[in-house]
Amino acid sequence: MKNITLNHLALFLMVFLSFLLGVIIIILSYFFGVKKPNKEKLTPYESGMPLLDESRKKLSIKYFIVGLFFLIFDVEIVFLYPLATLRDNFEKFILIEVIVFLIMVILTYFYLLKEKAFKWED
Repeated sequence: MKNITLNHLALFLMVFLSFLLGVIIIILSYFFGVKKPNKEKLTPYESGMPLLDESRKKLSIKYFIVGLFFLIFDVEIVFLYPLATLRDNFEKFILIEVIVFLIMVILTYFYLLKEKAFKWED
């Protein structure tokens, strides 16, 4: 039990020191950084080039839908990943849970296919 506590303490210390280092770097750059704003530095740019058009263009909702699908199916992998670490004590109950979860994900995928959610054209 003492070993687990020391491991958690080491992890907490590493996260805390990383956060502290980030804050210190931001504060130092604020105080010691060069502050010479001019019109050229305050204008927005696109990939290092000046903007061709000042108006903001709307993105198609299709890009957001594809991103949402990616998140949904990517979260599935996050839920399934810890099961790979349970090789030694893999019980029937866990196997049934995994099968039910995968069936739900597969049914969701087929429902999205049926609704033509993956169709790119209008």
